[in-house]
Amino acid sequence: RKKQSLISLISLDLAFARIGSWMMILKSALSFLISDENASKSYHVF
Repeated sequence: RKKQSLISLISLDLAFARIGSWMMILKSALSFLISDENASKSYHVF
């Protein structure tokens, strides 16, 4: 029983780590897109 809970804890930890890395990837992609958009906006100043 103790082993089972340990395994579930480890799998939970892994799942959270995966989610965290995905969040980081999404965040960096979003910031890249936003900065790209701002750059193109500043280029099109009339």
